[in-house]
Amino acid sequence: MRSLASATILTRFNKQLNKGSIFGVLASGLLLAGCGGGGGGSSDNDPETSTDSVSETSTSNLLEAVDPGAFVADVERPDELPTPLEIALLSPSGRVVLLYNRNAITSAEIDFDQDRSFSGPGTDIYYSGDEWVQNEGKLEGEAVSKSVIKGEAKSTSDDPRTSFTLTRDGPASAQGASLEAVGGRTYSEQDASSETSQSITIDKDGTLTGSYHTGSDQKACTFNGNVSVPDERFNVYEVSFEATGCGDDLRNGTYTGLAMYDQRDPDRLVIIAENGEVTGVFISD
Repeated sequence: MRSLASATILTRFNKQLNKGSIFGVLASGLLLAGCGGGGGGSSDNDPETSTDSVSETSTSNLLEAVDPGAFVADVERPDELPTPLEIALLSPSGRVVLLYNRNAITSAEIDFDQDRSFSGPGTDIYYSGDEWVQNEGKLEGEAVSKSVIKGEAKSTSDDPRTSFTLTRDGPASAQGASLEAVGGRTYSEQDASSETSQSITIDKDGTLTGSYHTGSDQKACTFNGNVSVPDERFNVYEVSFEATGCGDDLRNGTYTGLAMYDQRDPDRLVIIAENGEVTGVFISD
């Protein structure tokens, strides 16, 4: 039975999977949407360099300012367009990802100073109409407590786009993380409506393997990578994997992101990742 303490955050994750049909609203809800730019290419938080861009000092400052983990995000836009419920994961490394739905996330790398303020580059990645869009910008703000972060998203030209508040989900975040807990299991996800299925296996040494298949794509993607634990005190994992053999070439490449695992619901794994072009979201059944 799923624990009531963790059901709140996990229920919100599940709700995000059912919002794909209203993507006009979702695109408006993204932190950096409308900043300009877009298209492919690398950004300041390129997968190959992002994890090395955060200094040990910044990590120490982050842990002094806020406890990492899973957060509920409240996003406000100047145009007052309706915004869906967002979920965020924050790693001790400074990596943060916000989930809107399977095809829409914001990914950023933020550095904390001693005064609890933060800043760093971010990218919206979402599917709009018939193409993937990437909007680059930056996030700035401060941790007002160990469980609440307030900030603003700006375009690359420093034009304010949205304000946001991240409120930590304590029960979900405080479970801790370990390869012993998340490893030695195979996780699966199936969606009959879109005829898609995914499976991911994590070994106890952190090795990740898996596959993705959709009914319209007879050529399945295969995944090979790893999962690591940045800090055993917080329920957040760093994830990196290579996707190959995908029928849609945009889905090939190196994905990086974050994950959470509910140890009281041993089949529940959530991964939010991207390869700079498209999203890679996994929520086990």
